Amino acid sequence: MRIKDVLAEYGQVLEPMSSAPRDGRTIVAFSGAGHPMFCFWSQAPERLVGPVWMEHISAETGYLDRFFSGWLDLSKFRPLDQTGIHRLLVAYVDEARAAGDPLTILEDPSRLSANDR
Repeated sequence: MRIKDVLAEYGQVLEPMSSAPRDGRTIVAFSGAGHPMFCFWSQAPERLVGPVWMEHISAETGYLDRFFSGWLDLSKFRPLDQTGIHRLLVAYVDEARAAGDPLTILEDPSRLSANDR
C-alpha cells in the first residue's frame, strides 16, 4: 500500500494543470509555494490579453498553468474517514520501512552501535 494510492482514493492528489477543466468551472489550484487558490479559466478576460486562470471576473491579473503545481478535482475530493486515516498510517509506515527510515531502529535496538546508546 502506498501513500499516494490511499490519497488518490479520496481525491486528495494534485492533478497536473494540463488536465484542469477549461470550461469556466471553479477549481482549487495550488501555487508553486503550495497555497490554495480558487480560480476559473477565462477564454477572453476583459482587462488581459489571452486566456488565463483568474480569481474573479474583474481581476486585473491572471495566471498561467506554470504558476501552479497542480489542482484538486472537487468532484472526487472527500475527507479522510477513520478507515482512510488508518490505511494512510499503515502506508506511511510501510514506505518508511522500505526506505530504511531511521525510526525503524526503535523496532530493533540491537542495530545501534555502542556509540549511539
